[in-house]
Amino acid sequence: MNPARVDLDVDFAGLVDIGGRKMDLESRGTGSPTVVLLAGGRSSARYWSDDLHQPDAPRRMVLPGVAAFTRVCAYDRPGTYAEINGEIFPSRSDPVPQPRTAPEMVEELHTLLRVAEIPGPYVLAGHSFGGFCARLYAATYPDDVAGLVLIDAYSELLE
Repeated sequence: MNPARVDLDVDFAGLVDIGGRKMDLESRGTGSPTVVLLAGGRSSARYWSDDLHQPDAPRRMVLPGVAAFTRVCAYDRPGTYAEINGEIFPSRSDPVPQPRTAPEMVEELHTLLRVAEIPGPYVLAGHSFGGFCARLYAATYPDDVAGLVLIDAYSELLE
């Protein structure tokens, strides 16, 4: 058995070795298609699961909401962060040299999903820059993608 494989029968939150470095992955719920959440810009995946703006009266967040009806995954891209009460929390994934290209980030996500043995097809839900990466992932791996949800997604077109 692959030591990086995520047990699909239980919720998982932790580090997955993708070959020389580790990436943070959270996987909850059961069912298909698997929804993969891609955070915007330098935003941590924590924004999908933790109410960082109202921690004393938390709202229901996207990741647990989607987990109620299908499998959902979120991951921290290296170089991302979350701000909680004015304190900066860096990505839980191993750092890599910055800046990076969108194709590098897409390949990294593809490797993470493959190594963790997260089953497709995937519905990629991307916010802002995450939407741009979701579109590039779908163009690069069209057979793996069942759909896209784009939330204020960046476009490759400049106005």
